[in-house]
Amino acid sequence: MSKLRAMSVLALEIFFTVLVGLAGVGMALFAIMVIRNLYKGQR
Repeated sequence: MSKLRAMSVLALEIFFTVLVGLAGVGMALFAIMVIRNLYKGQR
């Protein structure tokens, strides 16, 4: 039981880490797009 629980906790940890990573990448891409559009608008 304890081994199974440890595995599920590890799986949850990996899942949330991946989720946070994807969110970070998404925000970075969004920021780059916004900055690009602002830069284009100024020229």
